[in-house]
Amino acid sequence: TDDTVDVVIDDDECGLSYRFKARVTWVRADAATDDYVVGLAFVGAPVLLRYAPARAAASRAGMADAA
Repeated sequence: TDDTVDVVIDDDECGLSYRFKARVTWVRADAATDDYVVGLAFVGAPVLLRYAPARAAASRAGMADAA
């Protein structure tokens, strides 16, 4: 298959998000549970995003409004 997926792993406690691109290399169906198992080949370099937790962003917005 030539499908690609984006794998996103969020670490809310640290305010980090890891993004990976991957190519689907194989798919296996599990008829008993209607689930699928996929094989992935990661391509390219992963991306690390840093973000502030929602409450920190909200408090900064409140500080900006007060200024």
